[in-house]
Order: sequence, then structure tokens, then C-alpha cells
Amino acid sequence: MDTIFVTGAFGFIGSNLTERLLKNGYRVIAADRPYADMAPLTKRRFDYFSQGFPEIELFDLRSLDSCRNALLKYSPTTVFHLAALPGIRPSFDFPRDYWETNLNGTLNIIESTNNSSVRTIFLASSSSVYGSTFKGQKSKESDRIDLPVSPYAATKAAMEMMASSLASSLNLRIISLRFFTVFGPYGRPDMAVWKFTKALLLGEEITLNGDGSQLRDFTPIFELLTKLERLLDLSKKESNFANMSAINLGSGSPSSILELVDSLSNRLNVTPRLNFGGSVLGDVFETRSHVALQEKIGLTAVSSDAMAKGLDLWVDWCLRNVDLIKSY
Repeated sequence: MDTIFVTGAFGFIGSNLTERLLKNGYRVIAADRPYADMAPLTKRRFDYFSQGFPEIELFDLRSLDSCRNALLKYSPTTVFHLAALPGIRPSFDFPRDYWETNLNGTLNIIESTNNSSVRTIFLASSSSVYGSTFKGQKSKESDRIDLPVSPYAATKAAMEMMASSLASSLNLRIISLRFFTVFGPYGRPDMAVWKFTKALLLGEEITLNGDGSQLRDFTPIFELLTKLERLLDLSKKESNFANMSAINLGSGSPSSILELVDSLSNRLNVTPRLNFGGSVLGDVFETRSHVALQEKIGLTAVSSDAMAKGLDLWVDWCLRNVDLIKSY
């Protein structure tokens, strides 16, 4: 079985992916940064996937030597590079940190694969690279990504362009995975699904940016994991990714923010109290994934009930982890 190297393994998507791959028999190297003291959610994620007994490697990806040593130590064939500073709003306050981690850190990972056993790198990108789109427009992989509206989006777009320019010279297959608002168990407290759920559980007011009609292409984590594992299988054949540098991993069926609030409140049997605020820096009105490419290469289409199932799984997890939800 191939060795898979997952950076950001203590994060939301990384911990879920590590657990899935371990369960299905892969040798997984769970890589993340050294922690002086793990936050409760990070510790919960770590405990979750470490039941499968992964090999764990801690290093600072901002150090080229540390990246090289880690990859040489394990000789992986595939890297899922998921480590990054996430979040649009904080990136306006700490643009340099985002640049050093998301762009320079990714460059270190890519350069460290030179003359190594690595043949494929999957990079965690984002729907934010598309910037603002017209209402109803589905974002295609061929659309321009040079008009980001936040420093976070800028780092992801620059990462993609840098990776694409280096791939052929290093004899690597590098695919940027454009995630669309992923949610689910062990998710991120800064995202709307978590914040709304917390407010409902505490009986607090939910503040919406705008009138709540904004659309998001929500992607349940279980759907994303199925696609990632399928991509791993497809990567064994060069022809499956001919001339491909990026792929959307969304549902193509967005829901409004108000629909999300209604769905969560119905499941929790709570009447929401809403406060409508102004728009915020870096926010876009709509994200909508064009899914033709992922379907063309054989990824399973998102089922019509995926959103409902995803919210069911999320709420069930929240009710079993109420103290954790309320602590953030």
C-alpha cells in the first residue's frame, strides 16, 4: 500500500481525511506543526484520528530543511498538502503570516519533493480564488483567478499559479483542490455552520452579514472525503489528470444563509433570533461550483439529499459535543 503524507493532519479536513485513509488500509503520515499546548478542538481531532495509529511527524513547514527532512524520512508517493492559515477575515489583519504559511510553506513542500519518491501533490485551494462572481454564475476551473478580494484568497491563487509553473520542471503532478465551504464533524469554529449552531444552542442572537440571501455551495465533509479518496485512486494513472492543474470540489447546488439557519433551527427545535448587519471585507455574494470536470474524471456526483444528510450528521455530532461547541 502506498504511503500518503497529509499536512495539516490536526485540522478539520486533515483529521477527517487521515481517519478515512487509515480505516481503508493506507499508511498515513500525519504531519502538522509542533504544539506547545493543543486547543480543545485540536486535541479532540487528534484523539479522533489517532485511534488508527498513524505515524506522526511534527515540523514547521515554513522551514525548507524541515520539509525536506520530513519527506525524505518517509518516502511517500502522494502528498495531501492541507496545512494553511484559514479564514478570510483574519487575513486582512495578518497578511504577512498568511503569505509566509500559505505560499512560502507550500513552495517549501513542493521543492522538497525534488528527487524524492513523491509523484503527486494535492494542494488545498479554495473557491475564494474566483473572487466575486455574477449571480447564478458557476465558477469553472478555466475562469480567471487573478482578482481575489482578500489576502487569504490571494495566497491561494498565487499558490496555484506557482505550483502550476513548477510542476513540469520537477516532473510532478500537482492538482489544486478548490474546496467550497466544507462543513461537518470536527469543523471550524470560525465558520457560519458552527457559529449559528452555537448561537442556537445558547439561545443567543444570530448576526447575519447582509440580508441572508447570500448563497454558499456547502459541501458536507463525508462527500468531500469520498472524492479525495477517489482522486487518490485515480492518481495512479497519469492519463486521468492529463493537462489538469485544478479541480472544483463542490456540490454545484448552493443554499442561502437563511436556508442554513432555518435548517439548523428546525433540527435543534429552536426559534432563531436574527440580527441583520452590514457586509464585511472579503465577503462575496455567491459561490457556485461548476462540477462538469469532476464528473468527467469519474468522481461521484453529489446526491440531492447530501446537504440534509450533512446537516443531520453535523447536528448529531454537536449534540454529543455540546460543551466543545459552546467553548468556542
